[in-house]
Amino acid sequence: MTFKGYQDLGQALDQMGQPTDQQAALIKATMQGKRLEYPHRYDQEPLLNLHKAKMHLEMALDLLNI
Repeated sequence: MTFKGYQDLGQALDQMGQPTDQQAALIKATMQGKRLEYPHRYDQEPLLNLHKAKMHLEMALDLLNI
């Protein structure tokens, strides 16, 4: 993998940032299988998917740094 590839992955992670307290609570509720009331329900799955993608990118960078 090129250095630019590492930079691009790092930049993607930086853009994702950290979830706010409200987003973290929504992610936690979704992972526990809870369905929220509308309109919060619309944000549940996309937010969880973004969180999972970020976790996988972080794991990939960790594996590539070995």
